[in-house]
Amino acid sequence: MTKVQRIGNLITAVVMIAFAGLLFVSPVEGLPVVAIVVSISFTVRGLRRLVYYYTMARHMVGGKNVLYRGIIMVDAGLFTGTIIDNSAYIIILYVAGLHLFAGLIDVLRSREAKAVGASWRFTMAFGTTDVLLGTAVIVSGFYMHDLRIAVYVYAVGLVYSAMLRAASAFRRTAIVYIQ
Repeated sequence: MTKVQRIGNLITAVVMIAFAGLLFVSPVEGLPVVAIVVSISFTVRGLRRLVYYYTMARHMVGGKNVLYRGIIMVDAGLFTGTIIDNSAYIIILYVAGLHLFAGLIDVLRSREAKAVGASWRFTMAFGTTDVLLGTAVIVSGFYMHDLRIAVYVYAVGLVYSAMLRAASAFRRTAIVYIQ
């Protein structure tokens, strides 16, 4: 990672933590902001995958997978952008779906690591926590009609992601020398 990329990761982490702090301070007004951020992030990520497909991935094995993911992400971002006015339940579904899916993947990865005798406890703990957070978002949003929990879970996820970005900015990268 270059110095410019490290500085960029650090600045992004600081902005993410500041945004999460704003969401903690005003969670009710933060739901439309979360919808806008989710819409923009899905659209930008999808467009980046489409550009990657047209520049390089179309010549690779499995390149159409990149194209399909890019189209789906752009579609999800544009769909979220069109329903920002009445998007409370869509945001709840996005946040819950992301946590449930990530938790399920982590639980399956930990089971596979346990089967081969590798370290699996932390992955299982993170996966179980993600599944519980996704369940809490669904219960609070659809049954208790309290949207603050979804905003808080999204803000905690932002802080966690920002901490990982900051840690990767300070982590030394291994350089392989060929002799």
